[in-house]
Amino acid sequence: MFKTLEESGRIIEKRYPGIYYVRGNVQFDVQIVVMNQLDPEKHSAFRILSKNAKEDDVRRFLEESLMLVNQGDRENADAVFEVSIAANSALYEKIRSDEVMCKAMENLMQDVIAQREEEARQEGMWEGRQEERKNFAVSMIKLGKLTIEEIAAATGLTIESLLAIENRIKTTD
Repeated sequence: MFKTLEESGRIIEKRYPGIYYVRGNVQFDVQIVVMNQLDPEKHSAFRILSKNAKEDDVRRFLEESLMLVNQGDRENADAVFEVSIAANSALYEKIRSDEVMCKAMENLMQDVIAQREEEARQEGMWEGRQEERKNFAVSMIKLGKLTIEEIAAATGLTIESLLAIENRIKTTD
């Protein structure tokens, strides 16, 4: 790839081990990162993104991530872990068997876990309210005292969904 770029008039500059800048005849700045050339001590975040992440790199990044205090930095580390976990599930299963590392991963992902739990709780509450509205609508339809439009206004359900409920009631009675 480098040879092809150079032959087409691009200039490749190696700034750091594994990090190359491409200049000349490019529409925008380009940086090429060669994972296996990166310094493990300095670039563990990049190194764990590859499909062949090494356990030492993951452990190093996890330890570094636990030191982060800024919320944005922690969220960025969480995002890196999510990508790495998706690409290296077997490696993370092995690491999770190490109780200390498992606890550290839970600690790091605590904010993400809490957010997902809250979203699930909110979704469950919404579904419960929807079910309650449907049950109320069934009762009102069976009483026959209100029009479908009035029931829709009282429950917030659509007329189409109420007509479907009404049809189910008629077919089961």
